[in-house]
Amino acid sequence: MAESIRDASVTVVIPTFNRSALLRECLDAVFTQSVLPQEVIVMDDGSRDDTQQIVQTYTQDIQLIHHENKGKAASLNVAIQAATHPWVWIVDDDDLVVSTALERLKNTLADNGDIDFVYSQHDRFRTLDNGGIEYFDTGYWVECEDVDFHLATMEDFFAHQPGMLVSRDAYIKLGLFDEGLKRSQDYDMLVRLACGFKGALCKGISFHQRLHDGDRGADSDRFEVAQREARWIEADKEIFRRLRHQLPVSDYLPRNISRYTWNMARQALLQRACIMGRKKLWNEAFLDITRVSQMTQLGQLTATEKAILKRLTGSKYGCEDILRSSDVISGFTEIGEASPLGSSIIYNIANGMKWRIKQAGLKFDLALAIRLMRIYLRLIWAAFRGAMQSPHLQPSRPNMVFVKPSDK
Repeated sequence: MAESIRDASVTVVIPTFNRSALLRECLDAVFTQSVLPQEVIVMDDGSRDDTQQIVQTYTQDIQLIHHENKGKAASLNVAIQAATHPWVWIVDDDDLVVSTALERLKNTLADNGDIDFVYSQHDRFRTLDNGGIEYFDTGYWVECEDVDFHLATMEDFFAHQPGMLVSRDAYIKLGLFDEGLKRSQDYDMLVRLACGFKGALCKGISFHQRLHDGDRGADSDRFEVAQREARWIEADKEIFRRLRHQLPVSDYLPRNISRYTWNMARQALLQRACIMGRKKLWNEAFLDITRVSQMTQLGQLTATEKAILKRLTGSKYGCEDILRSSDVISGFTEIGEASPLGSSIIYNIANGMKWRIKQAGLKFDLALAIRLMRIYLRLIWAAFRGAMQSPHLQPSRPNMVFVKPSDK
């Protein structure tokens, strides 16, 4: 752990750009906390509106830092380095923290003395034309053990910075936010944080995430809300291509694994394949699945491994792109037909597609449902053919270096 929780003083960092009206609401929520932070930094990323005048209307002590527009990552890096307290709470200028959020986050720190971050849940809201507010659920949230948080986070992004309290020292050790990424810098940071440090869940809603149709991105790369999902997908691909080469295979296991065997190596490879598939990196997923299909000396798949495979097509962005990956589908089919182990692998991947087919049907997208059903049936048939093969196959020990995870 980077800092003693006996000094649990907090710096709030609010990055902002041309959102003065929303910034006022955000600051009001921060200053009505049941336990107040020790420092508030508003990091103005070159705003051309009345952001500075809005900040000056507050009687509370606010440190306003202004620089030319460089994007959110650069703004956060400046503010974190300027922070004078050991814990950092990043609050987006368009979100609203609940009044008890900081108190509960700090209580979780006190209850878990060896952690470097706390994460919590949020809900979503939209301001209506008549001035009313409509609330929604989180949209995507994973109930997981703290030892699995890094794996769940790599599968999908569900814990966000306004619901997190993070050790400043951890941010510094990680090299701060990646200013080279045009999008998803916060997701990139969360994955690195979750893989490198220990965290704990703070139960309950900590902030309300605002849904709005305003433009996104730095001044030099602004885009409309309709482009948001496509931008996220491309950024995630960039992040996880890099991570696949950087992280040891053992980082794809739960933190409480104490005995590292070849069976654990197989589970780690399947977990990595699941993550890459969910990020639409199908070729990378195929490589790991191919490798596992050759590990015939390790016996049948475990219940955990089967569950991992069923999640492979479960990205929150859908899996329609697999329809265009004919080489990957052909490769999966070949694996399924080759052996009983390959059969089990492909059978469980296919079963994970059932939910997608059902959702397409419920949305009356019959063309998509039919296309996905064809792939499902093709994979099931391949799995059936593979199940008929002789189980007495030539053992093969995979050629890999298995590194024990860091105990940070």
